[in-house]
Amino acid sequence: YDEETNSWMLKNILWSSEGTDIEPDTEHRLKITAVDRVGKETSFEERIYRDTAGPGVEIESPAAGEILATENVAMKGSLTESGAGIRSLEYSVNGGEWQEYGSISADAKTFGKQITVPAEGATELKVRVTDVFGNRGEKKVSFVFDKADPVLTESGIGSKTKVTNSSIPLSGTAGDSNRL
Repeated sequence: YDEETNSWMLKNILWSSEGTDIEPDTEHRLKITAVDRVGKETSFEERIYRDTAGPGVEIESPAAGEILATENVAMKGSLTESGAGIRSLEYSVNGGEWQEYGSISADAKTFGKQITVPAEGATELKVRVTDVFGNRGEKKVSFVFDKADPVLTESGIGSKTKVTNSSIPLSGTAGDSNRL
């Protein structure tokens, strides 16, 4: 070992390193150089990224609080991954089993798929993205699926036709399974 140059002198020897702890989620450059006794050198440089952060996911559709009249929902959103790349994308509706999104590229930035909402009412959609190293990111959105028509009754007139020369008393009820 040469303390002046802070380097090892090796001659036709296999070498290795136990590893160096590097700052997570930051790109680093590692340069390895071999210099012989007459000063000739060979080197190479590697890019290293220690990926510990989960990818990001944003759900753009359906929007939070949106009221939809159909069970066929356009699920759309965006993905961010600064590490090794995306391995999988999954979704779950109302706490059900995770469903595979399907094929997705490691460098995907967006996603979109038609999904079917199983039941009328308040609905929660969760989307989960996993990178190559198993780091995960997850987002959820709540919306309403309203399929049923509202219910309306009228009890003041009492028949389909009313003939009168004075005011008409109207009364009744209105309701909907998912709010009016």
